[in-house]
Amino acid sequence: NNESGGEQVIPAELARLVTSVISDNNARAPVFGTRSPLQLGSRPVAAKTGTAQDFRDGWTMGYTPSLAAGVWVGNNDNSPMEKGADGVYTAAPIWNAFMREALSGTPIEQFVRPQPDDPPPHGILRGQLPEIKGKWDKEAGIIYTADCPVALGEPKTFKELHSTLFYVARDHPGGSPPSDPQNDPQFSRWEAGVAAWRTKHNEEHKNDPNEPQYVDSLPTLTCDAADGASLPKVRIAEPNTTVLTESPVIVKAEVESDEKIKEVRFIFDGNEIARRQGDQPYEASFSFADGTIGRKTLLILAITENNLIGRAHRTFIINPDDTRPAVTLHTPTNNQKAGPDSFPITVKVTAQDASGIEYVDLLYQKNGADGTHRIGRTSDVAPTAANRYEVAWGDSPGPGEYSVYAVAYDKTGNSAESARHTVTIE
Repeated sequence: NNESGGEQVIPAELARLVTSVISDNNARAPVFGTRSPLQLGSRPVAAKTGTAQDFRDGWTMGYTPSLAAGVWVGNNDNSPMEKGADGVYTAAPIWNAFMREALSGTPIEQFVRPQPDDPPPHGILRGQLPEIKGKWDKEAGIIYTADCPVALGEPKTFKELHSTLFYVARDHPGGSPPSDPQNDPQFSRWEAGVAAWRTKHNEEHKNDPNEPQYVDSLPTLTCDAADGASLPKVRIAEPNTTVLTESPVIVKAEVESDEKIKEVRFIFDGNEIARRQGDQPYEASFSFADGTIGRKTLLILAITENNLIGRAHRTFIINPDDTRPAVTLHTPTNNQKAGPDSFPITVKVTAQDASGIEYVDLLYQKNGADGTHRIGRTSDVAPTAANRYEVAWGDSPGPGEYSVYAVAYDKTGNSAESARHTVTIE
């Protein structure tokens, strides 16, 4: 239908794809935050800012399925505005106020979502390089699979890196990789530059185990000990409990193996506490400071002469108590009223316990309905206040009366629920 006489200038699917990108409030949140003037609460809206390099112009353009508007801010004489006068600070607040007023009382409309696109046939167009991860034995030139039970090698990532022409046919970038990339007249020149960078990068980072090694061809992963039946069998004989209240703690291990044991390693809370030779008793001890509370893990590794590894682990709760964590829900406040444009709402909770907080769940339940829904879960302390935990309640669940509350879990398995706040969404 073209009653207005308008002209279609781009394919509809392309417009839907662009709309999907610039209407994603979460995607722009790292730069603009979740409550920027580029969002209209629970009403979907696509928006884009613009700023002249010398701050002569500040723009914000945006639209819903039925309304499009743009705002320009600048000086009539074309003189620069103050430094930092970006479009999001100058034009966006005006645009936001207009859109909210113009759309007040109108139904919330949804954009037509783009159809899923077939993924490119090769990862380079998705920002991915071919890679493998394993345990690299540099002296032997062998890379073992990451889960290969051998005590050889260090964790290492290898990535295959070539010029773009190796992966993409210039006449058909979305098609299959070229079968003979060297036939392109520019290939050897492009490839030489990449090869020089590979060599330079690998040399500069040769002692950094966390940095990938870039190669022109990926090595082949191997593991000659994939049969679990040949691995040593390890059992933690003592302590025979998962709760510890006294220190030091004596640890005893039992090992069964068809192969001769070279050594047994004892690792507590990530630190090696003892190493026993194959002909020594498989015993060790560890201590924890007075007042230690929480969960700690013991790992025992039995290694054979041919570098096969058997393992056993146990997580202990140290000095558990029956004290529940203290938890208080601050926002939303009790009896708070909210409209669709109030979202996202930052749910703020204070939680603390002597053993520490493992995580906090933020939940809501619609009054008169079955089921509880999770707003979010967090274990990160917010910088806004002491013992503060925060989660963004992104979208309105619809009109109605809701009970909102938090559940805090401490590091010794205790939990506590906050008082419930009633929130009415109009």
